[in-house]
Amino acid sequence: RTAPRLSAPEGVQEKDQLPNAWYSAADPSTGKVYYYNPFLKQVTWSNPALATIPAPASPAIAVPASPSFGVAAPQAAIPAQVAPAVPAAPVATVAPAAPAASAAPVAAAPPAAPPPAAMAAPSDPSGAGGCPGSIDFGGVGSVSLVNAKWNMPGDPGGRVEVNAGRIHPHMKGRSYFSHSCTAGSFDNTQYVNLKLLGKTIRYTTDVSGALCGCNAALYLTSMRQHADPSMCYDHYCDASNVC
Repeated sequence: RTAPRLSAPEGVQEKDQLPNAWYSAADPSTGKVYYYNPFLKQVTWSNPALATIPAPASPAIAVPASPSFGVAAPQAAIPAQVAPAVPAAPVATVAPAAPAASAAPVAAAPPAAPPPAAMAAPSDPSGAGGCPGSIDFGGVGSVSLVNAKWNMPGDPGGRVEVNAGRIHPHMKGRSYFSHSCTAGSFDNTQYVNLKLLGKTIRYTTDVSGALCGCNAALYLTSMRQHADPSMCYDHYCDASNVC
């Protein structure tokens, strides 16, 4: 698999047009643009670059700036002190009036990534979301390969082929060991759960065909125990927080 990149995926806005670590992508089912932060795992229909800070209701009330990404803070989280009208009167604490409407209100339930309905079974079994074949895993038996649909949210995964018991990943390709494979579908209960205590994994990697900048790696992650489908909808998780 390729190393995670901090640059924006192909076809989305670069971060100099959006707040740091925010990217945009098109929802395949509607064509509507949404915005996501793969590191904070936040998604919104509204452009976070257009978020505004609501003005205070009165000059006498000190209102802290609203949180970023166009989400207004709840009233209960904005305490304010108002000067007394009569010097002898005690200082009173009052809640500010409702803040002005944001220029980019957050829509309800934006997609975390292209929705599952967009994950149709690929025509190419070696393509993203496909079932390229199986290999003989010594000590485990025959295991199926399940190709990832997304390299990272909004960025389609690459091809992974299986030929004569060898796995051939292409750029952006990532595949998982599973007991079975259904093209375009991901079930964490089917992922192989290796029992590695007191055992050793041996494998050979041929990097003669790899170009400069490539990263071929074998990751051991707890995908079978990861019930959250993640922002890639395949239950993938790793230390780099890709999905």
